Amino acid sequence: MEQNEFRESTPPLYSEADGAMLPAIFLKSSVIFMSRPDKKNSNINIMNVRLGRPLAGKADLRDIMKTANLPFGGRWNAGANKRKGGTKLAPKEFAQKIYEALNKMY
Repeated sequence: MEQNEFRESTPPLYSEADGAMLPAIFLKSSVIFMSRPDKKNSNINIMNVRLGRPLAGKADLRDIMKTANLPFGGRWNAGANKRKGGTKLAPKEFAQKIYEALNKMY
């Protein structure tokens, strides 16, 4: 991968949101995710993940998440880690694991 860029929104997201339109906004992003604290345990982050346009039709998000060794359930292009219990990783650490997986794969 050419570039490793992480952007954090402000203010942080504290409720569930639909990320279906994010690939149309972040045109150059290979993988896009939104993070929010779990409602029952604020030490756990729930990550909603989407495959971005540069990898659409070329990659399977399930393979990327498996290579990154991150909990994930979903389809080839979108999913989350909610049913897998979330993660204790901070968003930036989560992003780094995805970046490293992409570098191994592509």
